[in-house]
Amino acid sequence: MKTLHAWFSVKQARLAGTVLYRDANGKTVEVSNITHDKDDHGTKWDDMAYLGEVVEFVGKGTPGELDGLNVDLNELSDEEALKVILKLGAILKRECEAREKEKDPKRWN
Repeated sequence: MKTLHAWFSVKQARLAGTVLYRDANGKTVEVSNITHDKDDHGTKWDDMAYLGEVVEFVGKGTPGELDGLNVDLNELSDEEALKVILKLGAILKRECEAREKEKDPKRWN
């Protein structure tokens, strides 16, 4: 069995949620990303932190803002679909603004 390496990004967790794993000492760890590579988390999240090795999946952790958005809009009423679209639009707008602020903080002060 390949070794599992746990990672955590606040930004990723806020959007996608987290999962729980158990480490070799039996401690439950909340993670946002699992890899087989200790040296590369394989994402573009700039706040990713390495948490260490884990051995067992425990379950779902904290839900993210995108939880529940994995839906077929055609199966929703017009009102429900609009709510999903507006929520996603607000999340994307906030993330774009945050990235712009990081690139040019003087412009936003």
